Amino acid sequence: MAVFEHSQLADVRTWLVTTRHAFDRNFTRLHGIGAEQVKGAASWPQVYATIAPLLQGRDIASHTYFDRWQMFSACAAHRCTMFSYGRWVDTHAVARRRWPHLASHSLSFLAEHFGLPYRAHDAGEDARVAGLLFLAAQAGEAAERYLS
Repeated sequence: MAVFEHSQLADVRTWLVTTRHAFDRNFTRLHGIGAEQVKGAASWPQVYATIAPLLQGRDIASHTYFDRWQMFSACAAHRCTMFSYGRWVDTHAVARRRWPHLASHSLSFLAEHFGLPYRAHDAGEDARVAGLLFLAAQAGEAAERYLS
């Protein structure tokens, strides 16, 4: 989770969460997170109790709706009532509209294109870069402020 206050990056937080499901080897290879890494980590209800008050009533952005789907699925599986939020923005769709001429709109491509330091497939990095790109897309011609 990356928190932006007054169009500035204020905080980046990440959590490991235990799961009842088996880990897919492809995802473990991609993210470097498997059963060993989450051993002893908090459960979704514990993490949810921390993030829900932080996100309550706020606008949320993620690059594609994957994170949204995951959060709704985890809440359903653990019978957590989803907190209310302002709007949930898909920054991938925003990037496609704002920069239609680019060859790709993946986070990796966009970060490289705009010269943003980025470690792909790290949740905190994904959130930080998606937030910066969203701010830049909103800023239009003044995007350099966020992309430098």
